[in-house]
This record gives sequence, C-alpha cells and structure tokens, in this order.
Amino acid sequence: MLVLDLSQKEIEAFKYDYQEISKICSEINILLTSYFYGISKNIFLLKNLSIQALHIDLIENPEKLEIILDFLIDKKTILSLGLIDLENIIKVNNSILIKNLEFRLINLLLEKNYL
Repeated sequence: MLVLDLSQKEIEAFKYDYQEISKICSEINILLTSYFYGISKNIFLLKNLSIQALHIDLIENPEKLEIILDFLIDKKTILSLGLIDLENIIKVNNSILIKNLEFRLINLLLEKNYL
C-alpha cells in the first residue's frame, strides 16, 4: 500500500488501521514491510506511528536509502534491507554485495554526521 499514490482517504485509513493494530498487538514488535518498490514518497505517513522495524526493498530503488535513513535517524527503529533480486539470486556474490552496501552506508552516515 505504501508504494502507491494514495488519496487522502486512504492515508487516513492507513494511519487509523495501523494505530488500531498497534494497540491490539502492543506486546508484539511489528515489522512493517514493503516489497518491490520504495516507500520514500509515503515515508511521512510513518512519522508519528510506533514502528519497531521497517523493511524496504533496495533492489528497485537503491537511491532512496538516504531518504529512509533521514527518516529513521531520530527513531529507535530496526532497519531491514532487501538486497537480492530474486530473479538473479544464483548470480549474486554475497561478499561483494555486503561490502558495497557497507561502503555506501558508512559514506551516507558520515556525510550526514550520523557517525
């Protein structure tokens, strides 16, 4: 849902529903997940919600990591990253993938003075 262009009615429904789920599941940590597309255009919806963990897909929108980090920096939220394109999973070199991500994350965090 968060990857779509939402109407004001849908935005309000999402906020209300998420808050209700959070109340009912207050003893459970919720992982909010988005697959296949980025949520950066709707990241503002998460600002005042209690989110323990967020999973985002970096395959389709790797350039959106900075927006997500800016949003999460003041929160104590676990960040999970989708890094592997399942269509090409056999071709993935995990060590290169992780080193590239580490380099990118460290540079972003240093640029923003988060480290």
